[in-house]
Parts: sequence; structure tokens; C-alpha cells
Amino acid sequence: MCRIAACNDGRVTNYETEAEVFFVELLQKMRQSYGESVRQKLMEHDGEEFDVEEEKRMLHDMMLSTEILKVRELYAHDDCAFVHVALTLGDVVAAFKLTITYEVRKKRIEACSRHESVSLCKAASYNERDRRFAYAVNNVKKEGLIKFGYDWTWIELYCEGAIVDANFSTPASFLDYLSVLGIDSLPDRTTLAKKVDVVRGEYPNWTFSDSKNASETMRRKRVVGRFIFHYNNFLRQ
Repeated sequence: MCRIAACNDGRVTNYETEAEVFFVELLQKMRQSYGESVRQKLMEHDGEEFDVEEEKRMLHDMMLSTEILKVRELYAHDDCAFVHVALTLGDVVAAFKLTITYEVRKKRIEACSRHESVSLCKAASYNERDRRFAYAVNNVKKEGLIKFGYDWTWIELYCEGAIVDANFSTPASFLDYLSVLGIDSLPDRTTLAKKVDVVRGEYPNWTFSDSKNASETMRRKRVVGRFIFHYNNFLRQ
């Protein structure tokens, strides 16, 4: 309030308006200083796994359960309106810090989404492709994403279109390829064949006729997403 008074030659003529102006300025300055601190902390984890879809879901849940973030979404492009409501919700500085963290993480998601590849990078040779493939599927297994034998179906269906020079036209040929790569504990071909026809659309916009459960849809697409991630990052290991 001393700052507000100083801006007005020691007079506060309209407390509500002056307070809002002050806090709008505070929010904007905190975006620069505190926002940069948040960005730096996120950058420290750049080498770690960052799953865009998981982050989206987490931030969405956070927004739905936190009043100040609901307000931020409602007034995403209007700081004055946002601050007007924020002043009624309690600790303004804490609310601003949470809001700025949320904004920085949303921008990170947007940046990753723009650059995130949903296709396999081109291998220099068949041998490199096989090494990439083995590396990717082994890591998917290590991450515990193959919960059911039919989960191999999702990788098979994706690769049918992504690797045009490979014979993945049937579950049997795909399983034979995995076996040659040394992948063990594989199901029989009928396990995959039963799920081939349940997929609708093109990845990553798949839907499944055998399940309307959003979590299960996300889980299945995650199998492919992580396969792509490991395949494309093989040479960075």
C-alpha cells in the first residue's frame, strides 16, 4: 500500500482500483523473475523422461481441483480480470506463484507438442533399424507397459504404416521379427489377431471399439508413444 500511495503523491483515491493496478504489475514482474526460476528448474530435468500426455493430464487435474487455476483459465488473456478475482481468494503471492508455475509448464507442453515426433526417424541401414527396434521394444518392456500379450498389437499396427519396407503385415510376421531380435515371452499370433480390428483412426488419434475407457485408451497409446521415443533416441543413449 505504501507503493500505491507513493505512485499517487501519498494519496490513495481509489483503494480497489489502485490495488488491482499494483497487483497486475506484481504478477507481470513475477512472471519474469519467478517464471525464469521455474523454467531453470524444469531445464535441469531435460534429460529425464517427459511424457507430454501425462503432463497434460496432470495439469488438467490440477486446474480442475484448484480455484485460482480455474480463474486463470477463465481469464487466460486478461490479467486485470484475473487479478480482480484473485484478490478475493486469499494469499495473492502464493496464488501468483502457483499460477506462474502452471503457465510455464503449459508452455513447456506446447513447445514439446510442436516438436514432438509421432513418426520414426529414418535408419541409415537395416542393421541400425533392427538395433533401434530391439532397443525400443526392450525399453517398453522394462517400463512395464506390456501388461497383456495383446499390447504388442499396438506396436505392430503402428509399424505397419511407419516402416514400409518391413514385412509386418500379419501378427505372425511381426512376432517372428521380434523373436529374431531376441525378444522373449511373446504371445501366440491369435492373441494379437483378436485385437487388430478393434483400432479405429490413425495414431495418435486412435480409438478402440472394444473399450470406451479413457484411461485404457491412453495406456494403449502410451505403449506406442514410448516405443517411438526409445526408437528415435537410440543413438543418444
